[in-house]
Amino acid sequence: MAAPLKIEPSAATGWSDSNSLIVSAANWWAETMPRGRGAVPRFLSKLVPKGRKETFKTKHGAKLAMVPRVLDIYAAMKRKGRTWDAYVFETCRSLLKPGDVFYDLGGSVGYMTIEMATLFAGKVRCFTFEPQPDLARSIAISAALNGVGDAVTIFETMVGETEREETLMLTSHSLHASVNAAEEGGQELKRQMVSLDQLVGSGEIPPPDVIKIDIEGGELQAFRGAQEVIRQHSPHIVFEVNSCADRFGYGRKDLFELLQGLAEYEFFEIEHDGSLRPARSDEGTPDILARSVARTRASA
Repeated sequence: MAAPLKIEPSAATGWSDSNSLIVSAANWWAETMPRGRGAVPRFLSKLVPKGRKETFKTKHGAKLAMVPRVLDIYAAMKRKGRTWDAYVFETCRSLLKPGDVFYDLGGSVGYMTIEMATLFAGKVRCFTFEPQPDLARSIAISAALNGVGDAVTIFETMVGETEREETLMLTSHSLHASVNAAEEGGQELKRQMVSLDQLVGSGEIPPPDVIKIDIEGGELQAFRGAQEVIRQHSPHIVFEVNSCADRFGYGRKDLFELLQGLAEYEFFEIEHDGSLRPARSDEGTPDILARSVARTRASA
């Protein structure tokens, strides 16, 4: 059984909203220089004093407890208007209403989870899955900092087809950590893998209304482990399918066919301006909305 991550109350104390010189330098480089926008902040992250507690303010004013190891992510967010994949976030947001349940598979630094929970004033319950320990802990701290701790539940696990122990391969860029990483020579981390069918079926978590999933190629396995959830509850699903899928031996069409075989869905590509256009199963842009026909009809 997977247990939600808990933090001690003291973990959410002593955080500063002021940026250190190192963080400011990383932000400046990422916003100003044409090259090294990721590499330089990653180098500078090694210079952040141990124990330094800084927050990052998002577009809508939420605070994220920063993890120095991934300073490049915050620098990129700063460059992009203090957001991350804003078009994906806004798509998820548009599908939610107070009282709904949001799953964030691949929580990273917590932008999607914390921004969503804060914007809905804790009235959307967020269940977040992030297997990298320091990132998962930072999401829990961020939830406390924003007063939405009761609305956010974090699992420090991977999500897949079955419940088992797996090896997570860490890479130089935390976003690309995966069971089957593209980069060789990274650190190996033993992590628990869970399935959504098991968690929902056992009553540990409520079924989702909206799922956002970006787990570096593990999407097909996660959907296979959520077949009953999808079949019974037909949640809206926002997912990414790109070259990562190739390493796992499947393609875009496999995802479309699996989901369509479980519930009635309409598939759309999410454009960077937030607009939607009908998606093809053989080619197209990577960010996809599988919109539940049943839910869309019920809300009309």
